[in-house]
Amino acid sequence: MFKPTVVRWEAKAFNVEPRAFFSKLTTFVRQFSANIKNKYFMSDLIQPSLGRQYINPYLVPEFYEKLRPRYMWKNIQSEESLIADILDNIVHTQSVRFPLAIELGCGTGRFTKVLAQFSEHLIAIDPSELMVSHCSKLLQNMTSCDVYQSSAQDIVASGIVSKANLVTAFWSLSYPLQSFFELTLENDGRIVQKGTDAEAVKQAELFLNNLFSNDVRCTYLFIFFSDESEEQKWVTKKWQQIGLLPGGSRNFTWLLLKKHLDRLIKQGHIVKSEIIEGWLNCPDELTLVNVFLDHHLRGLTPLQTNRDELITELIEEMSCFRFEENGSFQVPSAFRLVQVNLTK
Repeated sequence: MFKPTVVRWEAKAFNVEPRAFFSKLTTFVRQFSANIKNKYFMSDLIQPSLGRQYINPYLVPEFYEKLRPRYMWKNIQSEESLIADILDNIVHTQSVRFPLAIELGCGTGRFTKVLAQFSEHLIAIDPSELMVSHCSKLLQNMTSCDVYQSSAQDIVASGIVSKANLVTAFWSLSYPLQSFFELTLENDGRIVQKGTDAEAVKQAELFLNNLFSNDVRCTYLFIFFSDESEEQKWVTKKWQQIGLLPGGSRNFTWLLLKKHLDRLIKQGHIVKSEIIEGWLNCPDELTLVNVFLDHHLRGLTPLQTNRDELITELIEEMSCFRFEENGSFQVPSAFRLVQVNLTK
């Protein structure tokens, strides 16, 4: 079993025992359902030191599914169908399923189910114990799948990735890369960096070297957000108001990966990168607020910003993407698909 690691800068849900946590969570959900007026604040729980306490959707499956953005993409049905088509083409060409596949950051398992169809043995990991439990139940009838609580850093350091034929990270590779910068949330709401950029970059590059050091032919599939879309431009602007961005850019993790990908190209490996465009679909204002404030900004803004003012600002700035006939929003979005084929 790999030693679990929690990314340091993520806010914690509760500093209590699991039973007490679920008791508070159940109480909150009931209150939330009954109180429509307060529905704009998904995490309206009280903690003396911070006032409002945030439930991290990346660690709690129910909240993740509630807040997860829903997209419509050009020319593809979904991210999952895109990955399935790519893997189907590879497996059809090589006439055999992947002997060993590894997924970094399985979350609730929506991609894990796809990967399992094309793998003889699949190892899926996630730093959240609740996510691992959720994904394990989803795959309980698939004997070829193992789900572990672990960080990407630990599983890469263990060396098992070097034996894999398929390595994936869908929306999740940014987190281990940014963890090296030791971003922490202070009580006054500031995000501060304890290490230096030079130290962090050195550790991140070592992680990437180990990630791409493979003893067998291997395919890597990654999905990254595109910071050039209207959706991510707004998020980036707000993150810049909250605190420090290493290297002065919110896409610093992508720049770290891109630098390494350029090296792989020079070494003769095949690297493909493309932008998939589409729209973030929000049927109403509540969904828009939940996605941007509690999912994208991870609930950190109440410590620095008046939430009511931020809600008003968000709705006003996104009004140009609103359909008057039904009140829904379609905000231009995009993601970056990266495929790497290591040749041996």
